[in-house]
Amino acid sequence: FLITDNLDSKEIPAHKFILCIGSPVFETMFHGSCKESVVGMVHIEVPDVEPDTFEALLAHLYLDKVSFNESIVFELLYCSKKYMLPFLTKECIIYLCSIVKSHNAILFMSKTRVYDCPEFWDTCWNVISSNPDLCYQADTFINIDFATLHNVLSREKLKRSEAVVFDAALKWATHRLNAKGEIDEEEDAAILGSKKREALGTSFNYIYFEKMSA
Repeated sequence: FLITDNLDSKEIPAHKFILCIGSPVFETMFHGSCKESVVGMVHIEVPDVEPDTFEALLAHLYLDKVSFNESIVFELLYCSKKYMLPFLTKECIIYLCSIVKSHNAILFMSKTRVYDCPEFWDTCWNVISSNPDLCYQADTFINIDFATLHNVLSREKLKRSEAVVFDAALKWATHRLNAKGEIDEEEDAAILGSKKREALGTSFNYIYFEKMSA
């Protein structure tokens, strides 16, 4: 395998036999109609995974064990879905459940949104419900996607401060606008406020101003 990124590439060897036993995707790749299904040594480019993550994937296939850390677990979860490895998916979820805290619960929900991880989301919601304001105030809140923002703001029965929610939402909107280069420091406050309101979209409807303390 040739694992590539923007700056460099790394060649990582693996045995077809081991890969095919462990993953139906590799089985199809090497013994189906794919271009990789040829006899002998082949080079397969993998541009969507970091080398450390792919080596961890191979450790799972060869040794049935993985040394998890936060820097690779999300990519490894992606690999488990891509290569149809349900046991690895389960191990990733177990690890994520063990490290989710108030400062990362909402971000972790955002990072796993595209995967079917209901048990992990239950864990995240339990953490958020225990102290929602602390979760909203996390530095990582600004990095979540819009769907997750809408999800956590519209969540019912959270004992939260609407002032905290409003502040978090404004920071998220500011970060989003900055990322798009749409903020002008000399811009009129009313215009800037309108841009933030637009960035928040329908999520704005779930900030309950009438519940804020005077």
